[in-house]
Amino acid sequence: MSLWTLCYHCCPNLQVLCFMLLSRCLCDEITDVGLLRMLLIVKKDLRPPRHQAIDTDDDEDEEVLFGIEDSEETNEPEVVESEDNDDPVDDSEAMTRVEPIKDDNDKAEPSASDAYDSDMDDDAMFLMDSYIAQLLKDRRNSAGNDTAQSQLTLFKLRVLSLLEVYLQRNPGSPQVLLVYSCLVQAFVNSHSSEGRKQLGERIGGILQRQIFKAKEHPKGNGIQISNLEILLEKSLRLASRTRIKAVSLLAENSAFWILKVIHSSNFSGSELERVFEISRLVFTDYFDNKKCRLKSGFIKEVFRRHPWVARQLFDLVLEKCGSARSEFRRVETLDLLDLALKLILSQESDTEKGVSSKSKFLKRHLSSFTELICQLLRKFPEKQSRRTEVRRFCCKILHAFSSHNLLKSFIKRLTPDVYSACESKLGNYFLPFKKLVQ
Repeated sequence: MSLWTLCYHCCPNLQVLCFMLLSRCLCDEITDVGLLRMLLIVKKDLRPPRHQAIDTDDDEDEEVLFGIEDSEETNEPEVVESEDNDDPVDDSEAMTRVEPIKDDNDKAEPSASDAYDSDMDDDAMFLMDSYIAQLLKDRRNSAGNDTAQSQLTLFKLRVLSLLEVYLQRNPGSPQVLLVYSCLVQAFVNSHSSEGRKQLGERIGGILQRQIFKAKEHPKGNGIQISNLEILLEKSLRLASRTRIKAVSLLAENSAFWILKVIHSSNFSGSELERVFEISRLVFTDYFDNKKCRLKSGFIKEVFRRHPWVARQLFDLVLEKCGSARSEFRRVETLDLLDLALKLILSQESDTEKGVSSKSKFLKRHLSSFTELICQLLRKFPEKQSRRTEVRRFCCKILHAFSSHNLLKSFIKRLTPDVYSACESKLGNYFLPFKKLVQ
């Protein structure tokens, strides 16, 4: 009988000892095959989710996800997402498809191991085991809970403890992407079925502590841009469609983390083209699709953390400001555009070369800004608060052009009716700029 089999079939007290033995002695020696088997346990399910979508895709998608052929899983209910982009995404199939990565550096770094030894001593391990033992006791005291599903849930909690130790000792391994993908899928699944709140909280805690907030992230030649592209697309799509707050928050944090991994991997511009395309498609959906659930605060945070994304999406945001489907979305987008412009200009230094680069950037977008301000003044908002936002934005743009000696060029592009609108709608805010060109 293998140690894994013993862990699953033995009594809870013996399970404690077996898992402590595994975590202490075997975490540094876990092979790719062993890791995949643990991940199969975490994602294994005996119940169908509450909402099951109908699709015609092949049943092989779940196996392709981890590169595993598991005959025991063929009879499990599958939940797949709809082909219609406007329909809500089935959360249980979002954020998937990462292929196993071969890592040449399987052994953990000494610093990571030392960090684990200081964080998870024997007392901490016994506390975790006591927590799980209490969960088992509560389940057995409830009528009808002594089932295969409850025992599988308990066993998953044990395996999650082992995975947490693995992540602590191997924070920079490319295999972290594989663990991340499986944990996210299991987290989403835990919110699509009843009675899995405890499991979802445990998985969410591991994702936050050991992956999103870890001091290191996956790196090395084993990182494939194609895997990162798929994970980014799934996380952004999930954030834009799910109605579950916890899943939405996890998807947003996932996007931040994946973008960080992409940026730190130093991929070439040509390799990043697909990443930019995915970002443009998702953010275009935010501007054009009423069903999109992305929040402007999330997009702002993406721009703040990753100004290189803001630069790539600047033209799109500038275009959508004038063609937004509603007055509310138009004014909301002005904040995004203002932030993106500020981040792009702040990246340039105040040297002669940097000032010249800023001027060229503004001059290149002079026509687009002129057209945008014309549209904003012609469709001046009715609400006072929105009028204030429009005035503030217009003044910021005028000030930027004035600072780089482009104000006269801007004013010359205004038609007489738009110039009159500037005087009437902007009022005293427009007077200083008017005097500069006289």
